[in-house]
Amino acid sequence: MSYMSHFLVDTIVYWDKPEADFNGNYTFTAPIEIKCCVKKVFKDYVLENGETFVSKAEILTDNPTMRAGGFVFFGELADLDEDTLTDPRNITQTFEIRTQNSVRLLDTREKIKVFWV
Repeated sequence: MSYMSHFLVDTIVYWDKPEADFNGNYTFTAPIEIKCCVKKVFKDYVLENGETFVSKAEILTDNPTMRAGGFVFFGELADLDEDTLTDPRNITQTFEIRTQNSVRLLDTREKIKVFWV
């Protein structure tokens, strides 16, 4: 069991970054539940393209599959209507991951990912 797993007390539903098909339509992967630590953080960020945004939350996790461009819902799959799972943009209170960073924990070899939505 990793040191970080003691702090992963929240659950989110995560959809990976969508891929466009030849017609410009986006397809999302099936959503998965991820254990994490969520903190409400309202902070200004500047993205690589110069766009600014105010974060709504900070998500810490050791899950290797999450990345910027994906979408998150703060809750569990059981909280969602099965008909809405194919496109998270149609679910209220679902947010796009805007930026991310990796941090090495002190006194360990573990790295965690930090995401802002």
